[in-house]
Amino acid sequence: MNVIFIPRRDGRARQINLARPLTLGVMVTTIVAVLGGAFAFGLSLGRGVHRELALAETTHLGQVLSQQKQQTSGSSCSCVSMPWRCASAK
Repeated sequence: MNVIFIPRRDGRARQINLARPLTLGVMVTTIVAVLGGAFAFGLSLGRGVHRELALAETTHLGQVLSQQKQQTSGSSCSCVSMPWRCASAK
């Protein structure tokens, strides 16, 4: 299998023969390095401030949900969804 590309400098078609093990190894290594670099860059972006924001948002939404459950049930525990928690309250 050949990969054909045309460089800008001379405008002539060049071929890269992928049947040669060295050429194939260099191409695979380059592709893996580029994809791995993009993956690592994405992970480093995701670990920054976004992690604390996601954790804070999750905690806040958990508190809001807890308040809403208390408002709808009228008591401190919801015996309908978690009867084992209210067994000691009876």
